[in-house]
Amino acid sequence: MSSYFNKFSFDGILKNHDNNVMKIFADIEYDKYDYSFNKCRLVCESGKEKEFHDFLEINNGKMSIAGQFNAETSISISGVRWRRICGNAAEVDFSEIVERRANADTIERGKYFISIVIDSAPAVWIDGFGSMDYLGSIQATRKHGDEILMSRDYGELALADYYDYEKGAVGDCKSEIKIKRTKVLINSKFDIGIDVDDLIGKVEDDLGDVLSVLSLISRKVVNWHEFELVLIPENENQFFKLNRRRPCYSNRSTKVDHILHQEALKNGIFKSLLCEYKKSGYKEMIQRAILFLAASQERNTIEGEIQAAYSALEIATDACAKKLGIDAILGRDRLKQLLNSLRIVIETELEENDDKLGKAKHELKEKVSELKRRPLACKLLDVLRMSDIVLIDLWESQVVDNLEEKIHSIISRRNKIIHTGEAVNLDQIYCDLLRIQAITERLLFYLMNFNEIRRYLYFGYNSLHCVRDFG
Repeated sequence: MSSYFNKFSFDGILKNHDNNVMKIFADIEYDKYDYSFNKCRLVCESGKEKEFHDFLEINNGKMSIAGQFNAETSISISGVRWRRICGNAAEVDFSEIVERRANADTIERGKYFISIVIDSAPAVWIDGFGSMDYLGSIQATRKHGDEILMSRDYGELALADYYDYEKGAVGDCKSEIKIKRTKVLINSKFDIGIDVDDLIGKVEDDLGDVLSVLSLISRKVVNWHEFELVLIPENENQFFKLNRRRPCYSNRSTKVDHILHQEALKNGIFKSLLCEYKKSGYKEMIQRAILFLAASQERNTIEGEIQAAYSALEIATDACAKKLGIDAILGRDRLKQLLNSLRIVIETELEENDDKLGKAKHELKEKVSELKRRPLACKLLDVLRMSDIVLIDLWESQVVDNLEEKIHSIISRRNKIIHTGEAVNLDQIYCDLLRIQAITERLLFYLMNFNEIRRYLYFGYNSLHCVRDFG
């Protein structure tokens, strides 16, 4: 077996959310570098097959596994879902596996290192290639200073592409296999007892924000897959190591380039974007819009992509309208008075004791509440005008003169697709998709007070140069 495969077995406990348990034997295998390769096989005690099957069926997705690999190493696995059951065995998937090695409950003084492997992101490029001594052994170097560096309250953070080397072979020749991975590295010292769970919680909270900003820049959802914490105490007889691994069961590629690249990001732009994102009053809306926007850029059907893009655009537009104070049609009290008047009119005009009219009356009253929201096209147009967002590269130069017509056309097609299911020209929808993605990105950068984005627009949406006639 290759050195980058990890395989182990242990006796453990299968537990559900109600703390009901079953004894099992777990057999685990995974690839150290390929997070999509994960095998977990559970075997129950002899004679417990029916109970085992029922337990898996009833608690699917709500189970965890705990066990002791040896005196110093404990294993826990969460989010267990069965994939196949046969006799006294079952193949299962899981959401996270945690391996904890320690010989001390508390460590008072020392250093800690955290290494977090994330999806490939725009961090660095390879500076150059060395010589190829023999087939399969390519040495690469990366200059110091290519990392994105930031000081956090829990330590110094570096984001970069790093290289791991594993022994391998090409034919009969020994070789080295080079694996490139994007990592977040954190290190710091501590001189009082450290609370590991508190430290992990702080890092995870901050990491979520880092990954959201990276997802926007990378035009794809960026997740973490491995989280390793190592404590190095001053007392050399003590040790503590925690490894968390989250499998990747799907890895959809995207069709577009990054918005911002390493040279810009390492010169303070990433830190600035992260700071603005953290303190934004619309952070949750920005996060949701980023997720929908990233989904629209995955390789999927055009219908699926455009639906995700519509959601991203609407959320980003709402957030910008709130920021600019133009999210309401009328003042709150005036609007409330008007809506109540409309309900009275409906009640008055449909007084007859008719079941059908009674149902219509109820539905019309429900519809009145929707008038609280401004029409999307009108709201978007006001946001674009007030925020001074550049759109010149998305249409021909005369877009400034007929922007209202262009935006209303996009939203009209959106309404047809969502509300009527009416067929729309796919070439036109493709153009709409590219423009909506571009507009949404610029709205999100506006929310994060990044006005320099116009300097980087040439990195994306080159496809529109050959399809503008459909706009």
